[in-house]
Amino acid sequence: MIRVIRKVSFGLRTRGLEYLYRAPINEFQYPRLAATRALRRFVVSVGDRLSSGLAASAHWPEDALLFVYDLAIAPVTFDFVSYLAAAELSRRRKGLAHIDVVFVAGPHEGLRKEQPEYEAEVDFVSRNWRVRNMLVPALSLLPSVRSHALCASRGQARQLIAGVEQQTYPPDYRVDLPCLPAKAWLHDMARADGLWPMLRAGTAARRYVKSYLDKVAGERRPLVITLRNYGFERQRNSRTEDWIAFADRCDRARFAPIFVPDVGVAMTTAPADVGDHPIFLPACWNLELRMALYEAAWLNIGMMQGPLELCWLNENARYLIFLPAGGEAGISADALTEQGLRVGRDLDFATPHQRIVWEADQLANVEAAFASFSRTLPDRMPA
Repeated sequence: MIRVIRKVSFGLRTRGLEYLYRAPINEFQYPRLAATRALRRFVVSVGDRLSSGLAASAHWPEDALLFVYDLAIAPVTFDFVSYLAAAELSRRRKGLAHIDVVFVAGPHEGLRKEQPEYEAEVDFVSRNWRVRNMLVPALSLLPSVRSHALCASRGQARQLIAGVEQQTYPPDYRVDLPCLPAKAWLHDMARADGLWPMLRAGTAARRYVKSYLDKVAGERRPLVITLRNYGFERQRNSRTEDWIAFADRCDRARFAPIFVPDVGVAMTTAPADVGDHPIFLPACWNLELRMALYEAAWLNIGMMQGPLELCWLNENARYLIFLPAGGEAGISADALTEQGLRVGRDLDFATPHQRIVWEADQLANVEAAFASFSRTLPDRMPA
């Protein structure tokens, strides 16, 4: 209850009285409270009974979970991989063989309406690019995904999903009553059932990355440093100068620091910006290559950001991620707890070679955490 009061207070301060109108709608579309989830189940149940019903679709066999990602309410960010992982855990619980994915277009250029400050940094053109180059490629990282479809209208989605609502994820999703599951569902299910195995890179991508690392790292241990340099919530950006200093001060005979820049500046960042350290630009444009690089790294290290959720969900990706719980909306203690994280602790499903550092990515913190954690890592590369 205290968290709810703080959230309402923050919303009124930042959004004004409009928040009182939007908050109930948002809660119904993104149900977090037990009362909201119960109300949704009741409304869906009544709607199903009153509906005249359409003939069951012949497109989706009975052995598959139907994961619906509705772009009318869903973000076009790396959060998608956590929702995909939660759908996978739901598939396992139901004992189904596959996942089929349906993207449903939203009303604003095929997407949801964003807040003006976010829209100013990532407009609908960029977000539609992400659908094609982030969301759809992410499906290749989960072996159980068999097919996907992109519905251009809600009528098309209604025809496609008709008769198989009991196989959908989220379980209370309906085309006319869209919802997005709470991110905490993933952590709750993982705590109960375990997570591994989950996401992984394909064979071809691993081969390409191996060729690259053989050339730039040789026998040295690759340290993959992922930078955030984003126009939205700039206070969460990487301290780039500190990361360059960390790379410069590494034992270059043992370690090979490799930088992955933020996609937003990937076309404008010159190699000189990180000194003589290599930059792996392909990771910005190809999700499988990014995942293959994270798998092959001796250690992934960086400030917490969307792309590093790929490391969270791959048991072969070793990481040291900095995540200071602060007052900002996205990384406040309340927001992180709502997402299923326990502040000050590693993820419940983390392997012994995956760690969160609940501090800022200042050079002293990075060097101290790296010196301590690296002693626990075996010399061999991840499998």
